[in-house]
Amino acid sequence: YLEFVPGVKADLLKLLNIANSLKQDDYTETSWNAMVEARAEAQKTADDPEAMQNDINKSYDSLYAAIMALVRLTDRSQLNLVIEEANKILPNLNKYRPEGQDEFQAALAAAEDLKAYATQKQIDDAALRLSKAITALRLIPDKAALKALIEEMKNLDMSQYTSISAAAC
Repeated sequence: YLEFVPGVKADLLKLLNIANSLKQDDYTETSWNAMVEARAEAQKTADDPEAMQNDINKSYDSLYAAIMALVRLTDRSQLNLVIEEANKILPNLNKYRPEGQDEFQAALAAAEDLKAYATQKQIDDAALRLSKAITALRLIPDKAALKALIEEMKNLDMSQYTSISAAAC
């Protein structure tokens, strides 16, 4: 007569523990939903006392693939702030010395062209590169702008400052 022996679930159970420890807020909705679906199917297999090794292997492989396909959410807030600042500078780029303008424009283009699926490291690197490019820009000396700044400082209400910081002006 024919006898079926249930399969070994140890690896599947370990993978289910990993899947259960993940946090939904860390991943995109689409990739999370796919993993949840695979996790539910794997849990059914794990709960089945008569599950065969072939079914266990399929559930394991599906869940593993879904976990590996999870897409982490990224934070672009810093990058967006730096891009916004760079876009304020861009129309007045002719007021800056030529040194650094090429890198500034290249860094801005690279930051704006960053793909939606970019990793957090790529996003952070782009923000840092653009920040450095902005700080490397130097305004062309302008006597009229300097005089305007001096006049602005003369009209400054010094009562808003401590005596030490006011003396430094």
